[in-house]
Amino acid sequence: MKKLIIVFGILILWAVIFAVVYERGKQRPGLLYAEIPKETVEFINNLSNHLSDILSSFNPKPDPKDWDNGSNFGEDTQSGLLKYEDEYFIIYYDPSNRKEAQIMKEHAHNAIRPLAGLFGKYFYPADVNGRKLPVYLGKTKSEFGRLVKMLAPHTGDDITTRAAGVYISETSSMGCLTKGIVINNELTFTSDRFAKTVIWHEMAHYVFFTSLNYGKNMNVQMWCYEGIAEYFARQGERLTFTKKQIEDMQKECDFSARHFKYVYQNYQGGESIFRFTEKQYSKQAVTGFLSTLYQEGVTLSLKSNFSVDLKQFEQNWKNYLPNFAN
Repeated sequence: MKKLIIVFGILILWAVIFAVVYERGKQRPGLLYAEIPKETVEFINNLSNHLSDILSSFNPKPDPKDWDNGSNFGEDTQSGLLKYEDEYFIIYYDPSNRKEAQIMKEHAHNAIRPLAGLFGKYFYPADVNGRKLPVYLGKTKSEFGRLVKMLAPHTGDDITTRAAGVYISETSSMGCLTKGIVINNELTFTSDRFAKTVIWHEMAHYVFFTSLNYGKNMNVQMWCYEGIAEYFARQGERLTFTKKQIEDMQKECDFSARHFKYVYQNYQGGESIFRFTEKQYSKQAVTGFLSTLYQEGVTLSLKSNFSVDLKQFEQNWKNYLPNFAN
């Protein structure tokens, strides 16, 4: 009888241990991808360049704890930052920037439904291992640079002096982890309208890059990911180019290249590509194009949605460009 009680006790103990391990396993971020192709790793690492507002890196050995917002810079009392936190966002800000933090919170919340409409889905914390989207406000250019380098230590000085906002991510077998969006207050809060444009642009990056299937060969051109962010953020605004800009884009822009030559060609030029797509097809067609792109890339998405190859699509856009003349 005594032996039976001991055996029974051991079984109960093992059952408890199994239950605890099982529950912890459910809470731990799982692996999305068994393997990420070499071409896709190169794409992830090459997103950071002198033309873009994106800082991206591939992590071959991800730690589940990295997804926990408790590991964010800004949670440490030594950071000197206050925070506003709700069910979707954590906004870190200097004590002198309470008003700006409130403005940014409102613009961020107002972006959620339009993002879901255009991109096909918005990623709430429950969709990304419970992680809330961190937004950092740098009250000066130097503070902006400090915040960027805290989140992406190997960043050069170029992006910290020219950008109004930066999107920082780390991709691994667990998916695309957004380390944060960092805002340069001195450049961003020149008007309420521009503040909205900046945060909507960076949030478009968040949704776009979280949507991609990194288990496949993925190599999206800069005109696409910067263009769609501008197209989303600048809805309702007028887009024009000078005659020379139009002629230069018609001569220089190659849709198969990793990026175009100049910043405006990738951003506003990219935006014009999606405005052309909406005019030629429909706004719903843009969403359909993105939906296929997440799985198959740009070229196959063009073929599947519009029955056109990349070169012909490029030529069609170039023929339409004079419609944007100022």
